[in-house]
Amino acid sequence: MNLKKSYCIIFAFIYFFCCAFAAEKVSITGVVNDSNGKPVKKAEIELLTSKKKSITKIKTDKNGNFIIEDIEAQNYSLEISKKKESATVTIQAWPTRNRSLKDLKVELTKEGNKIKASFGPKPKADDGGASMAHGGKINTTTATPKKKKKIPKKVEKVFVSGKVINKKGKPVKKATIIVIDENYNSVAEIETDKEGLFNIENLKPANYNLTISKKKMLVKFKLKSWPQNNQNIKDIGVTLTKEKQEVKTLTFGPEPPQANTGEDQELAYEKDVYIDGSQSYNPNNIIQSYEWRTLSNNYKIEDPTKPNFSFIAPKIDQSYHFELTVRGPGNIIDIDSVKVEVYNKNIFPIAIAGEDQILDIGDPIILDGSKSNDPDGEIKTYRWRQLSGSKTTSKNRSQAVITVKTSSTLIDTLTFELKVEDKYNSDLDTLTVYVLDIPEPLVVITSSSSAIESVGAAKISLGVSSKSGKKASIHASSKDSTAYGNGKDYTNLDKIISVPAGKSRITFPLNINNDNIDEYDETLIIDLIDTTVINANTGAARKHILTIIDDDPPPAVEFLSSKTTVSESAGKHFLILTLSNQSGKKISVDYQIDSKSSAVNGQDFNFASGTAYFPIGSTRDTLDISLINDTIDEPSQNIIFSISNPVNSSIGSRSIHTVKLNDDDKAPFIYVVNEKGSGLESDSSREISYALSTHSEKEVSVRYRVSSYGTTSRRNKDYILDDGILVFPPGPQGSSKIKFKVIDDKIDEFDELLIINLIGEPEHATLGNSTRYTYTIIDNDDRPTIEFSGDDHGNDFISATKIKIGSSSSGLIELGGDVDVFRFDLKYPITVLTKSFGGTDVYAEILDNAGQLLASDDNSKDSNNFMMKIPLLPGPHFLRIRHYSVDGTGDYVMTLESSELYDKQADDLILNKTKSYFHQGHIIYTANFNNDGSYNLERIQINSTSFDLDSKRFIKITVNDSIIINPSYCYVPSYGQYENLGIIQKNYISNPLNVKNLPRYLPVEALDNSLVFGTVRDYVTRKPIFGAEVRIYGEQTPTNGSSQTQLINLADGETWDGGNRLPTKKSLYKSPSINKYPEEKGRRITGLNGKFAIAVKDTGFLMIRANAPTSNYRFQEKKIKIRYEKGDFYGTNIWLVPK
Repeated sequence: MNLKKSYCIIFAFIYFFCCAFAAEKVSITGVVNDSNGKPVKKAEIELLTSKKKSITKIKTDKNGNFIIEDIEAQNYSLEISKKKESATVTIQAWPTRNRSLKDLKVELTKEGNKIKASFGPKPKADDGGASMAHGGKINTTTATPKKKKKIPKKVEKVFVSGKVINKKGKPVKKATIIVIDENYNSVAEIETDKEGLFNIENLKPANYNLTISKKKMLVKFKLKSWPQNNQNIKDIGVTLTKEKQEVKTLTFGPEPPQANTGEDQELAYEKDVYIDGSQSYNPNNIIQSYEWRTLSNNYKIEDPTKPNFSFIAPKIDQSYHFELTVRGPGNIIDIDSVKVEVYNKNIFPIAIAGEDQILDIGDPIILDGSKSNDPDGEIKTYRWRQLSGSKTTSKNRSQAVITVKTSSTLIDTLTFELKVEDKYNSDLDTLTVYVLDIPEPLVVITSSSSAIESVGAAKISLGVSSKSGKKASIHASSKDSTAYGNGKDYTNLDKIISVPAGKSRITFPLNINNDNIDEYDETLIIDLIDTTVINANTGAARKHILTIIDDDPPPAVEFLSSKTTVSESAGKHFLILTLSNQSGKKISVDYQIDSKSSAVNGQDFNFASGTAYFPIGSTRDTLDISLINDTIDEPSQNIIFSISNPVNSSIGSRSIHTVKLNDDDKAPFIYVVNEKGSGLESDSSREISYALSTHSEKEVSVRYRVSSYGTTSRRNKDYILDDGILVFPPGPQGSSKIKFKVIDDKIDEFDELLIINLIGEPEHATLGNSTRYTYTIIDNDDRPTIEFSGDDHGNDFISATKIKIGSSSSGLIELGGDVDVFRFDLKYPITVLTKSFGGTDVYAEILDNAGQLLASDDNSKDSNNFMMKIPLLPGPHFLRIRHYSVDGTGDYVMTLESSELYDKQADDLILNKTKSYFHQGHIIYTANFNNDGSYNLERIQINSTSFDLDSKRFIKITVNDSIIINPSYCYVPSYGQYENLGIIQKNYISNPLNVKNLPRYLPVEALDNSLVFGTVRDYVTRKPIFGAEVRIYGEQTPTNGSSQTQLINLADGETWDGGNRLPTKKSLYKSPSINKYPEEKGRRITGLNGKFAIAVKDTGFLMIRANAPTSNYRFQEKKIKIRYEKGDFYGTNIWLVPK
């Protein structure tokens, strides 16, 4: 049992250990841009381990993006290159908690950009996961709860920051940034730094205008503040352009919320109290929480985090005060409060006992108090009480409506009181009942009345001559006149009609059939039967005539549809007129053809206008149209019919009907009337006739083109005619012409052909067999006289015409393909401006002495002339001018000037050219002359540099803070050799340099051995490591030869900042197996600053391995290549990663 339990514990521990130390998987995603900030597609990317082992190779997509997925979290490097630009990304991994590297931005540079990154932030030392990864125990102590943070006070100051770039994405330095308040006072004014960045601090939150400008470029912003909760405006992206930009509004943080608890409330007892904060202003859903608080401390809110809550007011006077706090992100809050007053606000009920009554002896007495009401509630009780008169009885006196009885048979006056009560108050009202001896009344009916058909039921009035305490009744019946019963026009009446006791008149209904037929008014008769009267007598009026007034609108006349389509070959077409409903009247309407019809009556169709009739009960009529089928190709036409002058009707919505006539005739074909023509060159204006096979009612068009194949004529030299469109107007003529002009030159030449072809698919036609026209231009010029003639300017570099800066020259392009070449010599760097004038379309190029193209232009914002501005170095340059067209000729005027405004470009060119030879770590040599004329060389390794260009363009160079370099005595690395800097600068600097008898290149034997140098550093702390061991390995030495690469001993005391060389001894580590460099050549120990230096001999590949003096670092290897036996140098930093 114990053994089984032990196994379980062991397996659980192994499982936990494997999970804790399972290899983490990460990915790397990013984008690669060039030095101008543009994405680089198909850039080569290689992922290497810390031992330079290649893991994978990929290429970026068209947007410069790349992704490397599912790799183990360890130290890597990315080698990225495209053409002459490259970058190296060193990526650090952590013991645990590594994260994928996302949105890595890599910029390629010619110098090789160095970038550092990591798989997420460094884990904290007390992190539970990190402790387990290092073998520590998990901290199980419960964390002390944090105290609730106090809401910070309102931020009184804000700042505005951003970056300014141009249209090409490059930073704009020294752009002017101005902040202006609402009173047009300048609050701040700064300039962007060299990276285009700006930061305006210590601003009070307010509304401002922000302007960013440089030269003629301007961008404006409006800065909006809030009453509170303002935040900084960070990282504004600004692109300066010359085009006008829309003024954008930026806010100091998101718009804050505004708490809103509503108006204060006053309520009566036991009423529902509803407190609502949901109407708080919530821009962009910024509110994250609601918090209610009772300031009056007399009510506990059940859930104070909801926007609203409710409760029932008490039965006593009470005052409440509630406060709402709404919170947004960060410290954004707002507060509002509401008060509630509860007191007795009850309104008294209103008792209404009813009107006084007059009744006959023996009639029942009905007391009705149902119209009593309570304005702010409901009536709880009703109580009736008799105040005077003979005694009455009732079953229940506590109802709104009661019936009381009296045993008296005499005339009497009775008074009753009604009392109503609500929950808190009451009210009284009285009424009087007069009991009289009333004789029987006469039944009275009106002699006539009328009713509109749509009311549904006519109301017939029947009454008695005087009120009675008894119900009077009589039998009534109806009979037809012009109206018909049995549900056609009305429902028959045959029943007893009663007048209730106490009433003098009633109305009884007679149902009328509401049809939708327009008809004349109709009548019916209602008779009272004498022998059926009860509790009354019949009067003189016993008959009633009812008139039913028709209110149906007249039906609408319209076409059955608004559009129809028919082919002209159909022969017949029919139109249908309809009524919206039947009618009891005769209906007619006129029909006619509208003048807007495109079809012609008598040519395209036959139709006569007239009148359509609809007998009673009919709802449809038909119109006949005869169609004429012609043979002419024409567009679709329409016939527009309309109706008017309706009788006993109206015009409906479809009062117009359009018949579309589709043509089914074939389209004509186009042909040229005469396929050939000719004329003398002096016959200027000519024309070509074309025709259609049949005339067409459509506009016919076709493209034509002047052929350049099989012809000898040239456009705008022998003739004037451009490609175009030939149009045939619609109509019976069916013809069109192309006009062209023949140019009468003075050149003796062969007869020439001009060929015009019709091309493409014609519109509304087809092409016939004859569509090609050939015109022969007959030359009539005299033969030329042969004589010598010379060009005005040279045609190549040797015969080029020399011109000076600030001069102009005229030229002539006499023949097609002629070229004029000008030469101008520069003694110092300068920016030149050259441009041309005149009507000749010329093209120009600027070339250097080697014939390399430096600039070119064919126009200067117009159609003919050129203009170029370019900074140039000293030396000869050439301007080559020719006609833009191969065969073009003409004259021109050219100017060549200096542009002093752009000399800064030339200065920058000089400085950048010189700086390219001085980089940190590079080796240069300076020559020092002896008395006998010989010279010695001093080797200098560059640690720091500074450059200054004076007004005479003389460059002052200072290295290592104190050594002033004379270019005439300085040698710099140049294409594998050391070249005299003075001789190099002679090509692009104006002041003369004296190089005396120094050679242009240093001899190889005068150079020191090539040098490998660098610094060993801690990868995490970036600090140099003292006493690190640096070993160097090379290829195996052949048995019958010397080593390809040999380590060179240094003189005593000469350390190259890297410590003395130690004798070779057995390495503590195996030789590197990668790249096949097994033989150890020697080793160095780094100095206090972590530096090392190794002098080598010969050329080839070496492998450098560095290791720290302690065992808590991983060793690092690096492969280098020595290109030259002497004078070369290779600088590198070696990063050791802690274990």
